[in-house]
Amino acid sequence: MSKEQEAYSYIKKADEKQNPGFMSKLFSSQESRLEESLDYLEKAANIFKMLKKWEEAGKTWERCANIQKQLRNEPASFYLEASHCFSFVDTEISLKSKLNAIASYVDGGRFQLAGKIQKEVAETFKNQLDYMKAAEAFKQAADYFSMESMNCRSYQQSCLIEYADLMCCQDNNPKCYPECSNVFF
Repeated sequence: MSKEQEAYSYIKKADEKQNPGFMSKLFSSQESRLEESLDYLEKAANIFKMLKKWEEAGKTWERCANIQKQLRNEPASFYLEASHCFSFVDTEISLKSKLNAIASYVDGGRFQLAGKIQKEVAETFKNQLDYMKAAEAFKQAADYFSMESMNCRSYQQSCLIEYADLMCCQDNNPKCYPECSNVFF
């Protein structure tokens, strides 16, 4: 059996765990079936990743994230894995996965992690020369960092500087963004 076939067999086993027969439902809890399904999907995703089957890997990581949500656990790490895999084939889908990870971190009150990922999103927009979206994303990252401890102040300031820089370049007026004035002046 090839590695790719092995990955698909893990996916089949995961599906069987999620859609059990009558007897399986009697002898195992839904939570344990979901956990077993998650284990199979993680194995499949790692095989796809190893084989550089990026789209299949990304889709499988997203399925892992959905199971994590059903288990009422934080799915952000699975969304980030999916984002990484999708980055090789489709930047828009990769971005959506990152935004799902950010939403998960925000829901869990983990604002510093949300800020770091949001900053990555901003840098992606900046590299794509979409300066307005980049500025908005840097501003949002700064907002997330502001919700954390003083240790995040330098992250917040660096995002505000990026935001102000991008906005001032658009308007050619450095004093038009008062929320950044404490960083510059």
